[in-house]
Amino acid sequence: MLVEDTSGGEAYYYGRQGEVVKTVRTVMASLADIRTYVYGATYDSWNRVRTMTYPDGETVTYHYNAAGQVERLTSNKLGKEETLVEKIGYDKDGHTVYTKLGNGTETTYTYTYDKRRERLQEMNLTAAGTSIMHNKYQYDAVDNILGITNAVDPTRGNTNGDKKLGGAFKHSYAYDDLNRLVYASGKAKQASYSMQMTFGRMSEPLTKVQKVDSTKTAQSYDFTYKYEDSNHPTAPTQIGHEHYTYDANGNPTLVENDSLGTERRMYWDEDNRLMVLSDCTLSNKSAQLQM
Repeated sequence: MLVEDTSGGEAYYYGRQGEVVKTVRTVMASLADIRTYVYGATYDSWNRVRTMTYPDGETVTYHYNAAGQVERLTSNKLGKEETLVEKIGYDKDGHTVYTKLGNGTETTYTYTYDKRRERLQEMNLTAAGTSIMHNKYQYDAVDNILGITNAVDPTRGNTNGDKKLGGAFKHSYAYDDLNRLVYASGKAKQASYSMQMTFGRMSEPLTKVQKVDSTKTAQSYDFTYKYEDSNHPTAPTQIGHEHYTYDANGNPTLVENDSLGTERRMYWDEDNRLMVLSDCTLSNKSAQLQM
C-alpha cells in the first residue's frame, strides 16, 4: 500500500497475518534532494515483534520470557553486538519492577495497589542502591488524582558538584462536578505555584489564573478566554493579550499579541499539517509578509 502527500510517500508491505514487515518512507526535501528510509520488522509465531531494522542498518532483537513479556533487548549494527536492555523483571500482575540497562544501570520499582480498584498508591524508584523517587498518590471516589507527594530529597549532584537533581515535591488537585480540573497547587524545592480555572457550558475554558512564587515571575498570569467566532464556538479568539484567527478547518493561522507587539503566522497543507511558521513584530509586518 502506498500513501502519498506533498512531502513524499510511504509504502507499506505486509506479511501473511497482516503485520507490517517493511516500511519505505520517501521524503522530498526538494526536487533535487529525495531521501529514502527503509524500516523492517520480523515476527514470531505469536505475531510478536522479533526484530526491528532501522534505516541506519541497526537491528534490534526482542527477547521474551515464558509469559510473553519482553525481558531483554540486543542490538546488531555493522556486525557489532550490543546489549541495550539486559533484564526486565515483572510482578505477578505484569507491572515492571526491575530493569537493568546494557550500561549496568539498575532501576527497581515498588508498587502498592488499592486491592479494590487497582489504583497505584505508592511507587518507589531506586537506582544504584539509592532512592531517587518515592511517590504517594491520593484519589477521590471517581479515581481523579487528588495529590502526589514525593518524600525523597535530592541525593545526587550534577557535573558542577554543587547542585542536586530532583527533590521532594507535593501537588494537590481539585475538580468540579464534571471532573474538570479547577484548582491545582504544589511546591518543589524553593518554588510554589497555584492554578485556578473556570469553564463554560461546553467545557471551554473561561479563565485561568496561575501564580508562581519563584524568580521566574513571567510564569504567573491571569488569562480570560473569549469566543467570538461562530464557526468555531469552542476555539478561543482571545486568551489574555493574544488574539487568534482560524481557517475553515479550525487551524490557527494568525496569533497577535497586543502587549508585545508581535504576531505569528501559520500555514497548513491539505492534511492540516503545519508547513510554515513565521514570527515577526507588528512594526515590520509588511516586510515580513512580502518575504
